[in-house]
Amino acid sequence: MIPFSRLSKLVVRTTTNKNASPLAASRSITTLSSSLYHPRYRIFGINHNNNNNSNSNRANSTNSTNSTNSTNSVMRQNSSFATSAIDSDESEKSKSALNFSDGETSFKSKSTPSLILSYSIFTLCTFPPLVQNADRLIALSYRLLGQTLTDTVVKATFFQQFCGGETPDDLRPTIQMLNQSGINGILDYAAENAPDEETETDPPNQPARTFMYQNEEQCDHHVDIFKACVKAVKDVTPNGFAALKITALGDPILLERMSKCINECYKLMKEFDTNNNGIVTVADFELNYHKFFVDAKTRLPGLIKRLDPTNSGQIDYIEWSKMVQPEDVPRLVKSVRESGRLSDAAPTPEDLVALANAKRRLDEVAQVAFDNEVRLLIDAEQTWFQPAIDNFTLELMKKYNDKTKTDVPIIFNTYQCYLRNTPGRISKDIKFSHRNGFHFAAKLVRGAYMTAERARAEDSGVKSPIHDTIQDTHDCYNGTVQYLFDARKNAGNIVVGDEDKIDKNNNDAAAAHACEVMLGSHNQESIEKAIEYIETHCDGDGNRVGAHFAQLLGMRDNLTFALGEGGYNAYKYVPYGLVGEVLPYLIRRAQENSNMTEGMSEELDMIKGEIKRRLIG
Repeated sequence: MIPFSRLSKLVVRTTTNKNASPLAASRSITTLSSSLYHPRYRIFGINHNNNNNSNSNRANSTNSTNSTNSTNSVMRQNSSFATSAIDSDESEKSKSALNFSDGETSFKSKSTPSLILSYSIFTLCTFPPLVQNADRLIALSYRLLGQTLTDTVVKATFFQQFCGGETPDDLRPTIQMLNQSGINGILDYAAENAPDEETETDPPNQPARTFMYQNEEQCDHHVDIFKACVKAVKDVTPNGFAALKITALGDPILLERMSKCINECYKLMKEFDTNNNGIVTVADFELNYHKFFVDAKTRLPGLIKRLDPTNSGQIDYIEWSKMVQPEDVPRLVKSVRESGRLSDAAPTPEDLVALANAKRRLDEVAQVAFDNEVRLLIDAEQTWFQPAIDNFTLELMKKYNDKTKTDVPIIFNTYQCYLRNTPGRISKDIKFSHRNGFHFAAKLVRGAYMTAERARAEDSGVKSPIHDTIQDTHDCYNGTVQYLFDARKNAGNIVVGDEDKIDKNNNDAAAAHACEVMLGSHNQESIEKAIEYIETHCDGDGNRVGAHFAQLLGMRDNLTFALGEGGYNAYKYVPYGLVGEVLPYLIRRAQENSNMTEGMSEELDMIKGEIKRRLIG
């Protein structure tokens, strides 16, 4: 049996040897695993459910890159976002309210053996050869040791750190542990395909899962899985959320085609918008419709009446998007004078069948969520899928966030703030929600597909949709949070059901009544800015701006537990699934931690300090 002091040195020595081979690292893991099973230092048992502490192995620390002393101001994305900037030097106020460097509070729900396991796993994550070859090592272990033994070791180490269990029933100990600190769960079925070469620009803030389309029957099976996930939220963490990825419910190729179709519809509207201000006069619309279509005499009068129901003499993108859906495009292009991009993007009859099936599946899951009063987070994905995802999600919001049916939003859309167009999309969507009488709700993340996005843009010869610098992304994220907080706060005196009495100008504040925002972030500076706003403008009551905060299980516990103990709406993403199914997810988590070199050092110091405090005093 290896004493803890020697065990730690073994891990550090092996992982800091840059010339060590993956096989040598594998031997170290084997030694580590066998030592951890010794009764004196027992960190985990084979049975995941029999160890009440086995699900509580999360540890993290403050990332110095997120220092609250930063003097960078929020980027002025546009005039509406400029007014919601907060100077970074004011964030000292929030530091006095919540202490994100208190290891005793962050890890009080964890046993000492659990902390030792966390320390060992995060140390291993600092060893690049091990992390970069993790999938190969797993495959090698399957061949040499067999799947049973390999899965047992993975389950007792990385799985225990980053996942809540294999089945919904397995999640109860983890959720109970979180609840003790005022934290609720976001349940996420974590099965995915093998990881690609994606890397992230910043500490991760959402699970970038990947589903491979097999057939329609497999998509129907995913519906059952997501329904079970929703019901598990109801049973295990009633105040929590369920996460859903739309590419699991339909062919991604279909989503890409529908996204292209939606984009071409917007481009058509831009052709009509001669002033490029988002507004088209009825006269200009009529003139351009004659230019592009042959059925103006018969169809135009009814079309104008639908697009300008108040006879304002103006038509905007929101009314256009309400009327023109992908299903409408085949009929629309039959009247074009010349075939072009819109005609090429029109759905085929087969596409329309597949599209209807995908929407049916999504609606089935949303209906179960609504019936069980469970909130549903729709994941963001790559930009070539996102227009279709936004379209689907807004349709769900119209139905299930209807202000006449619910006082709170059920469906949340996700916005990635590393995208240049995010502020404009949110502004448009929040106005769309007002015009259609439903609650707006957003999850904000930084983004998870940077490498693929930039590579695709380069291959296509177009400008990358991603911000040029990480600071631009930070500024966009923080500015967007403040924009939504401002809108909700300024709408705070509006009584549900009475919005129309005072909301005649479609202003963002009135449109944002009862909107909510989930801050999915591991960035401490962003959390502190949000807390500073809430402390300053809302007397510390995050509910007044509809604020929720979420981090991944096994990461950034110093943020989540401080938030939960401080009375804020704090959540952990709790992935679950069979060990063999979630291996790609676990490999991704290890890779993300490996990329966080500086922050990882502080995490290790924080965990090490708490272990020493407990053992030495």
